[in-house]
Amino acid sequence: MGMPDLIPTFAYLAAALRDKHPKLAYLHATEPRVGGIQNIIPHPDGNNDFL
Repeated sequence: MGMPDLIPTFAYLAAALRDKHPKLAYLHATEPRVGGIQNIIPHPDGNNDFL
């Protein structure tokens, strides 16, 4: 079983934060190429552009 598509979940979370906290100034998200303290080869579709 593969990893589920988490983009819809995190896109919903980011939108909910924006809507419920319009003065929120910062949302920290790491790039998909980071795995703990190591750089990893990201999936070709892996990016944070949806945020």
